[in-house]
Amino acid sequence: VADWLAGDLNSWAQDLLSESNVSRHGIFSQTAVNELLSDQFEQGKNRTRELWNLLMFQSWLESANAS
Repeated sequence: VADWLAGDLNSWAQDLLSESNVSRHGIFSQTAVNELLSDQFEQGKNRTRELWNLLMFQSWLESANAS
């Protein structure tokens, strides 16, 4: 999953966790989301599990609101 997030899924993940998408639902702190992204992609920390769970929840929110 870490390789996917760094490669093929990177633009999808960045878009899904963008400020506009995260703030629209008001559930997660954008600061906390940005810290996770920074940890994973800039600091080299493995935050894959947290990011994947967050991405799946955000994806579900987007699909639920599209219905």
